[in-house]
Amino acid sequence: IELSAQLAPDWSRAFHARGGRVVAMHVANDYVIDIERIIYGLPPGMQASGTPYDAVWTLPAFEHSCTSYYQHVLRAPVSTMPHLWSPAGLIRHLRAQGRAEADFDYRPGRDRWRLAVCEPNLCMVKTCHLPMLLCDAAHRAQPDFIEHLRVYNAMGLKENALFVRFARSLDLVNHGLASFEPRLPITDILGPQADALVSHHWENGQNYLYYEALWGGWPLIHNSAWLGDCGYRYPDFDCLVGGVALRKAFGVHDAQLVRSRQQARQFLATLDPCAVSYTH
Repeated sequence: IELSAQLAPDWSRAFHARGGRVVAMHVANDYVIDIERIIYGLPPGMQASGTPYDAVWTLPAFEHSCTSYYQHVLRAPVSTMPHLWSPAGLIRHLRAQGRAEADFDYRPGRDRWRLAVCEPNLCMVKTCHLPMLLCDAAHRAQPDFIEHLRVYNAMGLKENALFVRFARSLDLVNHGLASFEPRLPITDILGPQADALVSHHWENGQNYLYYEALWGGWPLIHNSAWLGDCGYRYPDFDCLVGGVALRKAFGVHDAQLVRSRQQARQFLATLDPCAVSYTH
């Protein structure tokens, strides 16, 4: 089973000729990623290698954009697997830092929110652009509730003239309320540096980042259809409605914290690899 790496195609062909079976498991939006590789001359990925796959496994979030792509290019039937998550890794990381689980819990009561945007900015399916617009829209409508916006994974973007021009078009930047930061563990961001997570995806709506924020009870402003009633959802690419969702979160999250935690834990239990019911 290949996942985030690829067996040598010649080896796979010989293995397959001896009766072995090879499965490709894809957990990213390879349709978009491969387009970017081709257009921008990036290193090639795992597609069209000539490996004789017997099956392709993917996640529900990629059915829409990738199923037929995988099936045609890899010449194998595609099955959708459950997206799994457990807080075990997060808990282990906290303990390694000498911290208790409760140290990652959201704490209500702040008069102004520090906001975090943690998109990786490596591919167009998850970038900081729309979250920045969303935060700026909320700031324009209600200029007294954002203490600071920190955009993480952005050190490379700071050197891009077009991105700098984009950032300087925003009131949050011009008012000195935004900064651009390196990559950090989420446990170093939510709590120590931020009170809420603002996110956006494009055909990539199942993310561990969302689950980690929900597990800690943090306000999550998102556009994912895969989170049930958790967090504060806005539609697709609508930064104006997203700004409303952020302002709503600021207005109600503390009062609804107990119910939000319960909703989140119930949802996260459906992803637990020790509890999920397999039907494939």
